[in-house]
Amino acid sequence: MVEQNQHYLRKNFHLLMALCFWILMMVGFSDNWLWDTGQDTNFIPRFIIHAITAFGWFTILVLQNILIKKRYVKHHMTLGLLAMFIYGAMILSLGYMVYELYEEFGRIDKMSLNTSIQAIIATVIIGIGFLSRKRNLNEHKFLMTFGTFCLIQPSMNRTAFYISDEYFFIPFVSIYLILFTAFVWYKKKLTWYMIAWLLVWLFFFYYIFLSR
Repeated sequence: MVEQNQHYLRKNFHLLMALCFWILMMVGFSDNWLWDTGQDTNFIPRFIIHAITAFGWFTILVLQNILIKKRYVKHHMTLGLLAMFIYGAMILSLGYMVYELYEEFGRIDKMSLNTSIQAIIATVIIGIGFLSRKRNLNEHKFLMTFGTFCLIQPSMNRTAFYISDEYFFIPFVSIYLILFTAFVWYKKKLTWYMIAWLLVWLFFFYYIFLSR
């Protein structure tokens, strides 16, 4: 039974992780699309563009896994090219939002800096993953999935807060620990980019939440 479960998890690992990211995004930003749609950010172009492109990227990651499982390779390749344009727009919109914050307040807050650095790491990983799509399919899938994992900080912050605002750290750390451990379990080792992300995450966890 254990071996069967492990086989199922390994066989469907990337799809399951993509679904986890998608759910975290939808739950984390549920106020924007479900129960507080009248908030100001829903009417500001830069936030709208970022929301649409982020939703597009996380949704396409799920669809790409389904397409490849169904062996729709040509559709997967075509959608993959579109996804990279969407990803570029998402990162540019993030950069613009951070720039606007700096222009308004004269500084970049800790959380925005954290998100920005993780986005840079994600872009490097996803870029390598995209370039390796014809050389090493398994590495391509893993890099695209882990790269997207590096982008979930905003969704994680909000989701953990919705689960428990008083005990925020418990769901926040628990979900991150489960997801990161799953990557290590699947890969059976720590890669350089996994270590790079972990060091950045630990630094900002201390810098934002523990240092005073």
